Amino acid sequence: MRKRLRELSSLRPGIAWRLCFPVAMGMLFAACGGGMDTPARHLISLTVDPADAEAVAPSGTAPFDAIGTFDREPKTVASLTAQWTSSDTAVASIDSTGLVTCQMIGGPVTLTATVASDGKTFTATGTITCTAAPPPPTGTGNCVYICPSTRCGELTGYCAGERDGACHLTFSAACPVGKPATASGQNSCAEAVDVGRSCTP
Repeated sequence: MRKRLRELSSLRPGIAWRLCFPVAMGMLFAACGGGMDTPARHLISLTVDPADAEAVAPSGTAPFDAIGTFDREPKTVASLTAQWTSSDTAVASIDSTGLVTCQMIGGPVTLTATVASDGKTFTATGTITCTAAPPPPTGTGNCVYICPSTRCGELTGYCAGERDGACHLTFSAACPVGKPATASGQNSCAEAVDVGRSCTP
């Protein structure tokens, strides 16, 4: 090494610097153990999101996610690979991705995510309730008609009326487009309607 440095010192300053700098840096890194190692990140806790959810049975679905908290940045990591289990698969099953499918009305069912890391086992839970389908909207209304100069009294295909305390205008098969109105009038929603044709808005 000394012989190599003497040879380099006999060169012109500019050339010697270009040759010596890589050698010096290599010696520095070798003295420091070849560079800096990135510290390992360790999982310190696990949560399930959402904490609770609802879906309609049968066949309704809801996604759950395993979220890890680590001791170094990035400290929060979503969608960890986890082993998922359901406390009652007859009511709600869950697949390997955390997607829950309601099989029947019931619950709440506990869903458990398990993650192994650094020789430790972390678990977290969420719940799902499988509910019945909501009842169809209730309300009474009448078919809307139009009255331009050439087609006075033809139905528009829309039903107007009150539902859940508010006025709604909904396209309805009960109000065939172009059919003549049988008895014209005006409803509480201030629409020109066929009072002889009822419908559900």
